[in-house]
Amino acid sequence: CHIYIEHLNLEQSKLYIENDKRPVILHLTTPSQDNQNLSGSNGTFQLSNRSLLCGVNQGQKTCNQKPERLIIMSDHDIKAPNQKTSCRAPSYPFKISGSSLPHAFLMLRKGSVELTGKTNLNGGLWSYNICANNHALKITVPPKFMETMYNLWDWKNKNFAGLGRSISRAIRGSGYDTFQRF
Repeated sequence: CHIYIEHLNLEQSKLYIENDKRPVILHLTTPSQDNQNLSGSNGTFQLSNRSLLCGVNQGQKTCNQKPERLIIMSDHDIKAPNQKTSCRAPSYPFKISGSSLPHAFLMLRKGSVELTGKTNLNGGLWSYNICANNHALKITVPPKFMETMYNLWDWKNKNFAGLGRSISRAIRGSGYDTFQRF
């Protein structure tokens, strides 16, 4: 199920999305200038530390703890399609705080995630920028998360086997240096 959103500003609201029978992808889109004037949408995507957005099983109001079934994505730079966003450039980042998005996979390859407070997320995060603003970000990746994603979304058969980027991380110490590639 694909849902397209031009504006999301949850201050103290709880939004439960039923996703046990079929997974849901929320697409963050920028309203056109004409639609922006008519709808009052300003392209804001924000969850406060008092709000909640999560997937639930049918008839329930408890998060089902299945981040692979709730994906929030944007394939394009929300502000300027031909320019990279940064934490200082004017853009429309996805703002989160607290446990407002407890179980999800954020896939904002050319967008930004901005922390407006200490943030916890179970799942995954792929973003061009993470603007921490001196706030802590804790991401807990469930066991076999990517394997579950590949199977659920049938990525192996759709040539997505190379999804993601190869990242090298180095830890320099006083003895041997450790390099990890994932």
